[in-house]
Amino acid sequence: FLSEPTDGENQSFQVYLHPYGTLEIHNGVTYQNAVDSILESASAIFRNKGIIETKNIITLLQVNGVPVTNNFSDTEMTVSKLKAGDDVLIRVPENLKLIAEGFSLPSPQQKEDIREYRFTIPDTEDMKFRLNAGYKNTDSSEVFHERVIEHGTLSVFDNSGIRYTEGSELPAGSERVKIVIEPDNHFCVYGRNVKNNVYESEMKYDDFNSEYESILAAHPIKPEIVVTLDSEDELGECVFWTGNEKIDGTIALREGQDLQFDFLLDPESGYEITLSEDDWNYVVNVWSPYAASRVLDVTDELQEKTIRCRDFITIKEGVKKDDGFEDLF
Repeated sequence: FLSEPTDGENQSFQVYLHPYGTLEIHNGVTYQNAVDSILESASAIFRNKGIIETKNIITLLQVNGVPVTNNFSDTEMTVSKLKAGDDVLIRVPENLKLIAEGFSLPSPQQKEDIREYRFTIPDTEDMKFRLNAGYKNTDSSEVFHERVIEHGTLSVFDNSGIRYTEGSELPAGSERVKIVIEPDNHFCVYGRNVKNNVYESEMKYDDFNSEYESILAAHPIKPEIVVTLDSEDELGECVFWTGNEKIDGTIALREGQDLQFDFLLDPESGYEITLSEDDWNYVVNVWSPYAASRVLDVTDELQEKTIRCRDFITIKEGVKKDDGFEDLF
């Protein structure tokens, strides 16, 4: 409502525009019919997912008391044009649960053979919200508690990628969940199934509960190994590598990472590279009186160390090359 200016004075108004919200609802509940169940063992062997089907498990979906078109037999549906403050009501069978991303989902009300979730659309910046339907844990009335680990974060995700947060309903024991361990800054996680310094693995929730301690033990989190690589050398050129990347200065490494150096001694320096019997075990591809390469073991012993090529090779005074030797370089 805008009123006309009075007495010749100007009036100003402020109008606030709020974006519409969207609610994505994912269906993580699958069924098998009687014929399909006979083929279950074959399915496990041949990974034939064709015998699995989804069904519409939402018995009622309302926004502000008005039913919403409910076609949830596929894997997901979207409710659009939601406004902050809208009242949403969703009913599912008593053996199922909903978990949420983007807002806090209140505990459901149990009514006969259904569970009723009622919540209000919050006023947030992006207004994008997600729900996923799955089987509830029938063996416990407890809620999900996040595990706190030292120097990192352990997260549990459902099959649609929604993270179980503190107070969420428990996953069913047979539900397959994804476990993710991410180390804090300046730390590394070790063990199998670690890629880009993150551990990921899928398993049944019951298996995660029973193997939680062993998972942590098999995937320790340790500080980065910080070293300073000194490439300066008055007698030649020193180059450090990890993989195909040339590196220098102060860097962070992890145990077991490849750290190689190439050292090219200036033939005019009057010195030569010499190797002891033990040194020959470390030779990588190239060695001559004027060139050597070596792979270093990255362990805690290198922590806070300054590394120079000449710390790992022996140089002795030699004969300067003559003009005929120049063609070899």
